[in-house]
Amino acid sequence: MRDPGLVSAAARGFISYSGGHNEGYDDSFKQCFKAFYDYIANGDFSAPATFPTFAEGHKEIVLCEAILRSHKEERWVKV
Repeated sequence: MRDPGLVSAAARGFISYSGGHNEGYDDSFKQCFKAFYDYIANGDFSAPATFPTFAEGHKEIVLCEAILRSHKEERWVKV
């Protein structure tokens, strides 16, 4: 359970409900889209992204492909 009055200012922006209410799995998607739309609305595209980027997604896919290759070939694979 989260209480906006008990967390740092940085974390407070990710809490949508008042203290005593749980936020969970579904809220992670809400916060991700909120961060993306806020970034677009602010218009400062030189600011660091506060959401997963395509570059980060690409790194994740490269890692997953290496895991699958490692399993298939039954050996360590360089990433």
